[in-house]
Amino acid sequence: MVNTLKNSVQRLRATIIISLLTIMVIQVSAIPLMPSADFPLVIQVDSPGSTDYIRFANHTNSPMEGNWITLSGGTGVALPQITMKYTGVNQATYTRNGNQVQLTTYNLNGRKVQYPPAEHQTHTTSQTITYTFRGSAAHAGKTVSVRVIPVTATQLKDAAIGAFRGDTSALKSILASHVYINSETLNSNGDLVAKTIGTLPAGDYVLVIVDETTGNPYSLDVYSATAIEVLEYPSTVTIPSSVTRGNDLSIQVRLTGASATSRRYGAVIIQQSKYRVDFELTSDGSTEGTSLTGRNALLVEGTADSFSMVGFSLEGLDKDQLIAKLNQAYTGAEFSASFTDYTMETAKTVGVTTTGLNAGKFIVLVGVWEGPGDKLVAFKQSEVTVSGPPAPFPGPVGPTLPSLYEAMADADAAAALSAMGPANAASIMSQITTGKAAAILGRMPTSNAVAILDEMKAKDAATIMDEADSGVAVRVLAALDPGKAADILKEMSIGGVVGVLEEAVDAGKGSQFGGYMNDLGQKVAAEMLLEMTPQAGAIIVEGMAQDNLREAAKRVEEAVKLRLAESDPAQARQMLRRIAEICQNADPAALVDIFIEIANLPETPETVATVLEAMDPAKAQDVVSTWIGVGGLEELGEVFGHLSDGFLSGVWTGMSAAERSTLFTHLAEETVQSLPEVGEFQLSGLSASPAAAAPGQSVTVSVEVENVGQDPAVYTLVLRIDGATEQTRKIIMPPGEKQTVQWTITRTEAKTYSVGVNELAGSFTVQVAAAPAAVTLSNLAVSPSSTEPGATVTIAVTVQNTGGQRGSTLVELKINGATENTETVTLDPGASETVTFTVTRSAEAVYAVSIGSLTGGFTVAALMPPPPSIPWAAMLGAVVIVAGVGYYIYSQRKTPKPI
Repeated sequence: MVNTLKNSVQRLRATIIISLLTIMVIQVSAIPLMPSADFPLVIQVDSPGSTDYIRFANHTNSPMEGNWITLSGGTGVALPQITMKYTGVNQATYTRNGNQVQLTTYNLNGRKVQYPPAEHQTHTTSQTITYTFRGSAAHAGKTVSVRVIPVTATQLKDAAIGAFRGDTSALKSILASHVYINSETLNSNGDLVAKTIGTLPAGDYVLVIVDETTGNPYSLDVYSATAIEVLEYPSTVTIPSSVTRGNDLSIQVRLTGASATSRRYGAVIIQQSKYRVDFELTSDGSTEGTSLTGRNALLVEGTADSFSMVGFSLEGLDKDQLIAKLNQAYTGAEFSASFTDYTMETAKTVGVTTTGLNAGKFIVLVGVWEGPGDKLVAFKQSEVTVSGPPAPFPGPVGPTLPSLYEAMADADAAAALSAMGPANAASIMSQITTGKAAAILGRMPTSNAVAILDEMKAKDAATIMDEADSGVAVRVLAALDPGKAADILKEMSIGGVVGVLEEAVDAGKGSQFGGYMNDLGQKVAAEMLLEMTPQAGAIIVEGMAQDNLREAAKRVEEAVKLRLAESDPAQARQMLRRIAEICQNADPAALVDIFIEIANLPETPETVATVLEAMDPAKAQDVVSTWIGVGGLEELGEVFGHLSDGFLSGVWTGMSAAERSTLFTHLAEETVQSLPEVGEFQLSGLSASPAAAAPGQSVTVSVEVENVGQDPAVYTLVLRIDGATEQTRKIIMPPGEKQTVQWTITRTEAKTYSVGVNELAGSFTVQVAAAPAAVTLSNLAVSPSSTEPGATVTIAVTVQNTGGQRGSTLVELKINGATENTETVTLDPGASETVTFTVTRSAEAVYAVSIGSLTGGFTVAALMPPPPSIPWAAMLGAVVIVAGVGYYIYSQRKTPKPI
């Protein structure tokens, strides 16, 4: 199985790292090019002056529609059923190396995909390689580029991770370094059937099907990928069809065309029914979080640098780790393995023991490794039947057995206890001395040790774990159910747990054991963190965060609180320093996630501030920069509010202008007032208004302030009156903003005052108070003084301000003592104004008029009737007649009458 898994992983290398990037390394928010059912993962990398788009085609369980590549022309290797599961985020965004990476997915979280092919193929240099691509009908008619690239899994992994960190150059370089390239058009089913590549030199290759468009923007559609393993030598392997249990299985291996060089031969046989069980490839979106398990045993594990698989890196062999991993996956009755010493021979016989094996069919996996890195150069798979009576049971447990096992050699006791039922073995292990039990446990296959510890009480198991070699403890605890492992760790001594945790870190299991820490009580976990080396503690903290961010935050916070309970100030300082050292050794992104979570816990932004101030300034600065890059600015703003002024000043000045701009609006007013001045400002336009004021009159002092720098910044303005500081004010301004700042002041003493605002100067004067306003009334006039009913009467009066200040008065007109009308008059000093009213009255009477102290009046009366009309013409005629008659009489008297 192991070599099959080796070739399975060789087969799945590109799938794990490229094609199945849809279920790996995902740490990035919605982008313009949205994912779909056909392309469920879309990545956009924005760098200065260029944009790259990478899309990954969907993979499904269907062998005909799932976008899988199969090979032919070589030697088939049966594969176990492998299920791939993604458990990471759906969307995220971040900035790396100055580039922004955006990613979004379509229905990936929690998704499982079974790898459909039942076998993979290895090839030799003389075998022609043919491939078939079974794609989705949604891609029918598309033209794709088929490339074979000489690349190791580590190189491919590094290039892929680089792309997710904003640097696509290595991935582009790898895609351009092909040894085979051909343009193909997918048929109506979206397939390429039986396409020949030809022969290849020995080495590791990846076959990729892509659609690449260079230029700006750059685009890459990845349809599928698979590994091609071309082995150095053809080999002939001779294996009997059956073997009787108890006899060695003799396997003869002969290499063709091999030279005399150092190499080793090996074989593993695994019970066929156990070999066919399901294996699960799980990823949380990171290399470290990717693993392959089978039968609850970890077989393939992602690390920070590579993937390791049952004792192999992807490019080599570690037989001791291989055996350890097989012991985790299988019992001693289900597998057997054997490896030769290094030899120069080109033919070798490998003898594999069958003692204690179950009866039945077994898969036989045969490999040859050579060179400094123990690279696989030949491989074959076969079958054998193990026959014979069942393995004898060691007999019932008697009262004398504990002492019997105490006296046995460790290896013999381990073999005997492994062969009996776990409950009986647990009973014996609980009765012998802890030192002996620990030694026996170390010689047991992991699966047997796990079964026995599962039957024991956690306290008894913890006693053994305290005595066991830390490497053994890590191996066994890692294979236990997480809950059981945590229960045992709770009962162990702090020193014992610390040793186990540090060993787990060395073994690359910090993430797993970090999860166990989250199951411990907060105080216990905090005490353990304080006892660990900073380097190991940092990795454990990262594992805790990966397992459960909230629980990790609680335990880190508890570690900070423990130092508050320490009565010795020196010891308390040392505890805080240890916490800070652990934090500054952790990955900044993981640490920021924990800090954000702590800041969201009750009363704990201050905890984060305390740890930051205890860290090395450069590391604290790096954490702040990372924090700003990933978001969580509200929480960081709260933390800044708890930093001391000195530390805040150092961090703020150490930030870039862009970082200060991003965080500035999330700071509280009180925090901003404590920031150092890092901006560049211009001050102008000092004025005091009014320039001449009365005693006690408000004077407004104003200046124009402009932020001409690149930073949002705080600027301090000092208002001075006659050289003495009147007021100090800090203003907050983003770059390019201009604003008017004003103060209102009063002075009562009559004099000229100097005004200064920073480097600007001006003045204002307070004058002697003028006489108050004095309003007088004069020249009351009523016109006409007599009038008939209903006629208009005009009443006027002169109003004058004879005082020294502006004043107002109410002019009130009264008729017969009753208010008729009013008017308010406001006059400057020395000014006068005539106020006019009009009234009418219909009743005949004499009316009294008064305005203030002035009085007058008017009369309303009807006119007398006119005299009768005289007939002047008739009278004149009468006068003439009378005069004529008189004259006639007179003349008659004077003249004698004739006789």
